Amino acid sequence: MITIICLLIHLITILTIIKVWKWKVLVHPGFYFAATWFISVISEWYMISIDQAILINMDFIDELNVYSAFTSICFLILTPIGSRLKSNDFSINLANNRRNLLLYLYICLGCVILNFIIRGASLSFAENRLSISIDRTRSTSEAIISIITSPMPLLTLCMGIEIGRKFTKRTNFNFNIGELALPFIIIFITALTIGGRNPIAICIKNYLLGIGIGLSASYMNRKLSIKLLRNVSFIVICFFLFATVISKGRTELYNSSARQYDNKLVSNFYGVMEYMMSHYWGYQLRRYDVASGENLEYGICTFYGLGDINIPFSAILGIEGNLWTLLGVDYDPMDVYNSGVEGSQTTASIYSLLVRDFGVNGTFLAIPCLVIITHLLFIQLLKKQHRTALSMIPFLLLFKYWSSSNFNSGIESLYVYLIMSIIFDISQNNYNKYAKRTNY
Repeated sequence: MITIICLLIHLITILTIIKVWKWKVLVHPGFYFAATWFISVISEWYMISIDQAILINMDFIDELNVYSAFTSICFLILTPIGSRLKSNDFSINLANNRRNLLLYLYICLGCVILNFIIRGASLSFAENRLSISIDRTRSTSEAIISIITSPMPLLTLCMGIEIGRKFTKRTNFNFNIGELALPFIIIFITALTIGGRNPIAICIKNYLLGIGIGLSASYMNRKLSIKLLRNVSFIVICFFLFATVISKGRTELYNSSARQYDNKLVSNFYGVMEYMMSHYWGYQLRRYDVASGENLEYGICTFYGLGDINIPFSAILGIEGNLWTLLGVDYDPMDVYNSGVEGSQTTASIYSLLVRDFGVNGTFLAIPCLVIITHLLFIQLLKKQHRTALSMIPFLLLFKYWSSSNFNSGIESLYVYLIMSIIFDISQNNYNKYAKRTNY
């Protein structure tokens, strides 16, 4: 019964956000959250019904579903607020120089190809995944490449914006299909190198976010809406099929017994179902150790990324660690991953850290606060003009938090977002308020 109620809540939230915000739904973090958890809940429910799910404590599964449903309710309640702005277009112009944008994309393409060669990666996602799990070391060249390619989320976002504008006949730059697809090609090579699906999932979400920003409400009509819906659905289905191919490859490589499904539809899409339900196992495990609801951290775990900023010239000054270290906080965000405990490398969703921070009951107080902040940032994105990536960091952090809430556990590193935004803005001359858009 709890599962059915949760599914209905997520579905109602999805439909309500679509009805209120139309195609701006592609920018609304609550839509991605509800859609993600709708698939997660139904996947876990189905796997339990055919005895294919890992059950440690059913109460913890129900608890996780209740948390997700409560979050959707919070998004649902706030959805109408600010809806008078739904006819407004987003005034976000991050890309000012077409040539520099393409040049940086080609540099990133060269970097990921070089990294692919340096790591000795193969054309098998499964083999590369196994290689990464055995060798976790990171070379200096990989660290440098990681910094250079850090603006990829913003570059993907910009190409998504251009697709949206191209769709409504008001494009700023005349990019061809190959150029618009460059971010996906780069991320695909990155995903292949590490043997993972998540980079591609994030890439698709960044494209969709950009498309939602680029679309013009005044240009959208029924014909264009159907065309866009068809294209988005095609992309999502392709990713679902891709996830299944990856799952099959890993099963064959690891010589493990593949799950058997009588339903033909499930047999084609079980990869994404397994991908979207893995956090249930992780959450159950973590509730028995670090997220027991005792010895609370009061936000340090969830918001650790905000203070994960290294002090400039810290090595010269003899200072080790980040801002948290200076504040005397003793917490390692990788403690579970490095512990070697059962399921240490699996995901546990954002709620494992929320319980670790605020306890079982306190999580119900933390969720509305986070949702309110998120919705306010969404409204501000519509109200204000944004010319720099730096100004969008708060929204982007929370967009990533909710859209990957089944995978990530806490707010991502602010330091990483600062680095990638500054690099991107400098490449686009965004800090010069007199800079003119150049289409060459």
